[in-house]
Amino acid sequence: MTPSGLKGIQRSSDNVNGALRGVRRYLSDVEGEPSQMAKVTLEKARRETKAVLEKVNAFFEKDFAEYQKEVEAVQFSLFKERKAIKLE
Repeated sequence: MTPSGLKGIQRSSDNVNGALRGVRRYLSDVEGEPSQMAKVTLEKARRETKAVLEKVNAFFEKDFAEYQKEVEAVQFSLFKERKAIKLE
């Protein structure tokens, strides 16, 4: 992902989105077997996707698991006990 707060159109290939767009561009122009550049960009997209997935999985295995455990330990109800309203 590109850093937040950037203005204007950003065309960066230094992220997974850019790598996937590159693969799509090369593969959509191919009739028959993919070209050498299509194969190179596909491999780059796989490497970058793998790196991102490793970070996502690490987050869910460690940080999110700890957070989930703490949240589940809290005894909390979204609702308060209500007493009947009476007209006197």
